Amino acid sequence: MARQSRRPLNVTIIEQLEPRRLCDGVTTLTIPFGDMPGAQAPLIHFKNANGVHEDITLSHGLASLTVSGTGLYTGFMGAKKICIYGDNITDTGISISDSSAATTFNFVTSGGNGLSTIPSFISSTPIGNIYAPKYTFTGSFNVGGLGQLTANKAFGASFDIGNLYTPKLGMNLRFGDLSDSSITAGGEVNLYAKTWTHTLTPGFITAPSLGNFQIGSSFNENLNITGGGDAIGKLFIDGVAGGNWNIQGKTDYMGAVSFGPNSNIINAGYVWNFKSMGDLSGNFSMGTTTNFYVGGNIDHATLKFTYPYTAGSYDLTKFTVKNSISYSYIISDGSAKSMSAGGISNSTLFFGANPLSIQYGALLQSSLDYASAASVGSLTLGKSGYQNSYFSAWEFGNLKLGNNLRLDNGGISYGFSSSQLGYLQARTDTNKTLILRDVPTQGSFSQQTMKQGINPRDFLVISVANSF
Repeated sequence: MARQSRRPLNVTIIEQLEPRRLCDGVTTLTIPFGDMPGAQAPLIHFKNANGVHEDITLSHGLASLTVSGTGLYTGFMGAKKICIYGDNITDTGISISDSSAATTFNFVTSGGNGLSTIPSFISSTPIGNIYAPKYTFTGSFNVGGLGQLTANKAFGASFDIGNLYTPKLGMNLRFGDLSDSSITAGGEVNLYAKTWTHTLTPGFITAPSLGNFQIGSSFNENLNITGGGDAIGKLFIDGVAGGNWNIQGKTDYMGAVSFGPNSNIINAGYVWNFKSMGDLSGNFSMGTTTNFYVGGNIDHATLKFTYPYTAGSYDLTKFTVKNSISYSYIISDGSAKSMSAGGISNSTLFFGANPLSIQYGALLQSSLDYASAASVGSLTLGKSGYQNSYFSAWEFGNLKLGNNLRLDNGGISYGFSSSQLGYLQARTDTNKTLILRDVPTQGSFSQQTMKQGINPRDFLVISVANSF
């Protein structure tokens, strides 16, 4: 006997609910859903064009979902679920008409590859939570305010989040991957993403402040943090950091595995802790720093510290470079308390210099070249020592220059400039120990080197008249 065919359960249900069918055989549907007056149901279900089942639930709000396809019609499955039927069903956007900080969207998938997209999400009012861990945002995302967003990806997306609602500790944005996307927010943002990349034009985030900003790989996008005061709590890039960063406030922690040559970072306020686990290149400007650490080399970099000189305070409290500083420029308007590095070569450093007198590869020659009495308390170098570099500060405390101080530099003079040098010790390339004390109070540089039987040749210490 032939086997009797059985019709799918969902078809049977629709036949039972035939009087409640909303429409039949159209190519576009817009369905109001949520738990407020005017909604058809709080949950919408459909199987999309890629064979993935989608369930979208909205609580404490009213929204409309628009889909396209062929032969579209809807039917209810119970009082709280509306199903969309047809072929090649594609979500074309969600528009929210009523929402608040209590509003929650929950996007769930099953079957197929388990992934889907949201091409448009629009609300003039705030939303508390959007949970879409398997979804990719691909177009406009505009909301009046936001508590939390969890998404799989954003590709070519533009996020515009207003300030009608921001949690006390900032909105939380969590992504797997961001690509060719931008974020503009009216409140503080906490952002976590595995990757953020671009194809041609860098993406960006603009916000008044960042609470916690963490990227799990290299990051070469732009930051524009507009609020003064506490601008960034913690920023960490688990890879090579770069891009144009403009931060108009204070930063508690800024760190990365390394900072690449396309880094162009301006931090108007202090950076309490700065850490590059590896090398650092590029251009940096910050008001002041308490702890500046580079675990590799500083190479082809420009570092500027811009807080004005104040007696008894420091633009650099602790400045540490595990390896060497080379082909770099360090300019500070204020003083440094402690500096250390494996070595310094082919670099120029100015503390308290008159901006008109700053020139790469040169020492300040007179008191007129100084704008303030900025000092360097201590400088300690390792085995690489001090090579072909130029360091000017109004006063130096304790300088320990390590080994291999090159006296014969091929006829090219280099060294230090100050009004007062407290102590200098170095092992020269002629295997002699050079010690200077209280230059020029206890004798000029040439007088002290002569007493020690050392011909400094191309190495020099310029003493300028004390006028401050």
